[in-house]
Amino acid sequence: MHLSNKNDENSSDQIQKMFDKCSFIGRKIMINLSMNEHKLIVILKYFVCVLSALEKPDIVKSITKQILLLVYRTYTNVKLNKSEAKTISVEIIEILQNKCGEE
Repeated sequence: MHLSNKNDENSSDQIQKMFDKCSFIGRKIMINLSMNEHKLIVILKYFVCVLSALEKPDIVKSITKQILLLVYRTYTNVKLNKSEAKTISVEIIEILQNKCGEE
């Protein structure tokens, strides 16, 4: 079954909204990392799973901004040095580079 461009656009919009919300929640979690780091790790792992499954580069590119809003904060936060969250953030950046290329 072939989806029309309109359905593809709706799916892309829904994916963007979902990643907007996940990124927002992740950034809010970082306010109190000592109590919520495990929740942040779950969101980051979710990003890894979805990015790994997506095969359309245009969809990956459309959600890159939302992902990087959170990844940048985890990557640069000194409280997260040598943590699982930082390791997953590095993995996300590598996946994005492979999926989007070095344009």
